[in-house]
Amino acid sequence: MGASETVRSSRDPWLIAVLAVSAALGVYQIDWGLPNGNASWAADALGPLTVLSIARRSFATWNSGWFYFKYPLGYPFLLLGVYAPYLVWLRLIGQWQHPQSTYPYGFADPETALYTMALLGRGLSVLLTVGTVACTYGIARRLLGRPAGILAAWFTATAYPIVYYAHTTNLDAAYLFWLTLGLWATVAATDGAGRWRSGSSA
Repeated sequence: MGASETVRSSRDPWLIAVLAVSAALGVYQIDWGLPNGNASWAADALGPLTVLSIARRSFATWNSGWFYFKYPLGYPFLLLGVYAPYLVWLRLIGQWQHPQSTYPYGFADPETALYTMALLGRGLSVLLTVGTVACTYGIARRLLGRPAGILAAWFTATAYPIVYYAHTTNLDAAYLFWLTLGLWATVAATDGAGRWRSGSSA
């Protein structure tokens, strides 16, 4: 699959439709269970205060090496990047002046702030889920053709666990996206290497 074929596949109307379905399923009732402070009905979900405490331990204070969060820090930092514009805005309007580790955590309206950050985090999960569906399409299309790509994307977009984790801030949506992206890149690189070998032998 060359560059022009890749562009054409990205404009596939069926792919666009499946991605729209994936996004709609992710956004539907995305505020389920909110507001609930820093708690979550989803096991192992990263709440806003967890992300902020990870950032504080990583950048603002000396870290002795003991900290309860033992996962890689990539996903918490992605969430922090999503929160950052909102936190800057709160700071500018005087709604987050003195951050602290106890309630109300420096927020003038902690429930609204935590609710908004939880929604932003879930929005990131939706984007990562849609990216996973797109990568799945790309893998199946390269290996088995366009119909297989559409079916693979559809089954991924509508799988219950995929839709579930799109509504949480668990690490699962991010992990699955990076894994699928890596698989797509491997398939694409292998395809390119085959064309390069055949061209050089000619």
